[in-house]
Amino acid sequence: MKKKIQNIVFSGTSITLISAMSLFLKTPLANAQKFAKGVVFDPPSNVRVKPNTNSRVLCRITSVKTIDIYPEGKWYHTYTCGHHQEGYIHISQVRLIKSSIPSGAPQ
Repeated sequence: MKKKIQNIVFSGTSITLISAMSLFLKTPLANAQKFAKGVVFDPPSNVRVKPNTNSRVLCRITSVKTIDIYPEGKWYHTYTCGHHQEGYIHISQVRLIKSSIPSGAPQ
């Protein structure tokens, strides 16, 4: 794990901060070139904890909605259930928005 160390001076006091961003960003999400937008076009659609249909449902999208996605094969990685809740939605539930399709993404 890479660590970034910064010294900040605040009111004459030196504070050392260690940011370990890799704890908060998973590798696929850290690569901005894989980011895309898609529309959940035929709700309800399940967002699951893992990319398989046997996995627990994290949340349910109940209306047509544009979401941020990160293509990973036949599933899209997304944070649509909440900022710190990563989940997966199947590609059959989402239509990619053409202007946001990253290179190499399934269409």
